[in-house]
Amino acid sequence: MHTNVCPRCQNSFYTALTRADVNCPFCNFTIKFVESDGRDMKRIVIERDCEVTRSALMTHCQTRDISRGGVGIMVKGIIPFDFGTGDVLRIVVKDFEIDSDAEVMWIKKFNGFMSKAGLRFC
Repeated sequence: MHTNVCPRCQNSFYTALTRADVNCPFCNFTIKFVESDGRDMKRIVIERDCEVTRSALMTHCQTRDISRGGVGIMVKGIIPFDFGTGDVLRIVVKDFEIDSDAEVMWIKKFNGFMSKAGLRFC
C-alpha cells in the first residue's frame, strides 16, 4: 500500500503500489505518476516550519517531505517575492539544522493563497 496526499484538498488516502495516475477519492483530482515520483531518494513525510529567502526577502512555510537531496515545501499566503523553476533560494529548517541553497525544480500554485514547490539542495 502507498499513502497519497492530494495536492488540491490535502486529504490522505491509500492506493496499491502502481505506476499509473491516481484520482483522489475526495475531490477527483488526478495525481500524475511522474509528479509523485520525482526524486530518486527515499522521502520522509514530515511537516516542519521553515524559512525560504530570496534576495533578502523571506517567507515562512512548511516542509511536506525531506530527502537527502531535497525538500518539498508548502507556502500559505502571499509570497513576498516571485520565483520560478531553476531559481536558487535559501532554505532554513531549524529543527533539522538545514541551512542550504536549493534549486526550484517544480512549482504548483493553487488559488493564489497556497503554493507548493520541490527544491533540490545545491
